[in-house]
Amino acid sequence: MDLDEKQIGHRLRARRLRAGLTQSELADRASVSLRALSDLENGNGSSLRVALAAARPLGGLSLVLATEPVAAHRRAARLPSARSTSPRREDRKSFELHRSIVRKLRADPDEVTRRAAAGVSRLLSSPHLGPQGRRWVQEWAEAVESGPEVLERLSLRDDEHGASLRQVSPFFGVLSTEERLASLRRA
Repeated sequence: MDLDEKQIGHRLRARRLRAGLTQSELADRASVSLRALSDLENGNGSSLRVALAAARPLGGLSLVLATEPVAAHRRAARLPSARSTSPRREDRKSFELHRSIVRKLRADPDEVTRRAAAGVSRLLSSPHLGPQGRRWVQEWAEAVESGPEVLERLSLRDDEHGASLRQVSPFFGVLSTEERLASLRRA
């Protein structure tokens, strides 16, 4: 059986839907980012590691590859959790917000670091934080302890891991409403 990455992604999506899981639930169970899973399901160049990790909670790669993808596409269009914006646009918005946060971090490292530490505590106390989210927040906690330079580097990582980390950002209240809106317009 010769399958390209788009066909593998469609089969994985079909298997996920048959299991009754959202992308977010599967990403959490597989310990991969939502963006990576979305890329995989859409055939947009995800890694073999992500494919194997995502297939594991669904019964393994052989079961995923044996799944017929056609019905999944019809059902996927009706899912209430389907987003109207692409993950890439969400990533751009999050990255731009963090660029603005880094500007404030450079201007007032003590205040922004204090707020990040409070944000980490708030996130870790959330009952809704899954295991993968908890690992990402712990990574933020280590960056807070390491200082502003590490916080800046982590905030501006321009890769899949950076995008995932920014989904559980600890920088509550660092930007004013006006600053947030200006950042989102730039995205």
